[in-house]
Amino acid sequence: MKIYRSLAEIPETMGRSVVAIGNFDGVHQGHKAILAEVRGRARAQGAAAVAVTFDPHPVRVLRPEAAPKLITPMPQRLELLAQAGVDATVVLPFTEEFSRTAAFDFAEQVLAHGLRAVEVHEGESFRFGYGAKSGTEDLVRFGEQLGFAVFGHRALRVRGVPVSSSEVRKQVLAGEMGMA
Repeated sequence: MKIYRSLAEIPETMGRSVVAIGNFDGVHQGHKAILAEVRGRARAQGAAAVAVTFDPHPVRVLRPEAAPKLITPMPQRLELLAQAGVDATVVLPFTEEFSRTAAFDFAEQVLAHGLRAVEVHEGESFRFGYGAKSGTEDLVRFGEQLGFAVFGHRALRVRGVPVSSSEVRKQVLAGEMGMA
């Protein structure tokens, strides 16, 4: 797996991409399901399967006092993403300045121009753009304007519980390692 730490590092030769965006903390079963779909769709279209993540975790920058304890540090997260079969991971530096990026500008600069996305796959709780004011519905609209399709994925459920990094943390704190 190739690792890029800015959009400028991505070579033109990478071509088009099928993308999933997220913190991917823990690269849990829900993440793996979306990444498997991304990988399959990318192969079918002759595109690169790409994960986009952020470092540090956005909450560490925006509300440090509320920042979650990470399940996996970045080096381990990158290993897990590689094991999930993506061709590349883009680790975008999350700064206060970056946090002020408007949702449309993110879609245009990162997805359409930087990654030449043909598809973007997201979980149902996906939020992005300044103030996390935009969600999947907005991304669908932007994709129509910018030339990429958007696929939303419902949360994977295990024993009736939606799989999420927050839920994994909760289960670990409760000592429920099997459920975590």
